[in-house]
Amino acid sequence: SSGINAEWPLRPGDYTKTSLSYDVGGRVPLCVPEILARIPDGCAVLDAGCGTGNYFLPLVQSGKLTKYTGFDVNEGMLAKTKAKVQHLKESGNSTDITIKMVSLLDLPLPFQNQEFDVIMHNEVMHHVTSPEAKDKFKNVRPYLAEFYRILKPGGFITINLFTHEQQEAMWFSGGIPSVIKNVKARFPDGCEVEELLQQAGFKDLTSHTDHKPSLGENLFAYEKCFTEEYREASSEWKLADEKDLEEFLKKMKVILSDKERRRKFDEKVRGDLAAAGQSTQIFAWK
Repeated sequence: SSGINAEWPLRPGDYTKTSLSYDVGGRVPLCVPEILARIPDGCAVLDAGCGTGNYFLPLVQSGKLTKYTGFDVNEGMLAKTKAKVQHLKESGNSTDITIKMVSLLDLPLPFQNQEFDVIMHNEVMHHVTSPEAKDKFKNVRPYLAEFYRILKPGGFITINLFTHEQQEAMWFSGGIPSVIKNVKARFPDGCEVEELLQQAGFKDLTSHTDHKPSLGENLFAYEKCFTEEYREASSEWKLADEKDLEEFLKKMKVILSDKERRRKFDEKVRGDLAAAGQSTQIFAWK
């Protein structure tokens, strides 16, 4: 075996437990101002892999959308999104909203040609890669071709990801050897995503490095790393070998037991984040 965690990608049902921790863990939507700045008024947006609907509220509340469609493959995630939709509708928002269960592996996607002005695909692709295969992106290429089909000419796709450099700079993924090994096998790097998009026919690619922490201030709540709930909010933890994780948590106990050690650790974490950024948002047009 290559040592790659064979339980990944997680089966759709596995994310039901994660959905309970996702929002509690502090997951925040990233690069929202950059996305909104490019979205035209009166547009139809597809949130492909919407999870618990983290991006749903800021997008719909911007007033720029006439139609929001979100899909995911996991019921637990979708239940969270639907609750947010219900809450918003009760407050009188009239955007046309559709939430449905769709798998990126079940093609063609159930949408019309040229149906959307914008497709958003944030932190999803690593769930669909095949690191054991000759072509790691064998499941990704077909659905990117589908994204091209359902996007209107002049529309754009935007993808948020953590590059390998950004993963290494993150205090928990960078601190656990098996996680970094598996991240590099599973997670696409920025240049790979750009190449995939160009191969699918997209053009005029641009990217933005974002420094907003993925868990908000919770990213620096190091003491929480001993709880499963905290670790459920970031999929990187699932890529750790048991022994590695045990070692890392032991090390964290030592760091956090001393005020000065903790201060130095925190300083390094924030410095690494400032240098590498937290995530990268790629934009590409049709």
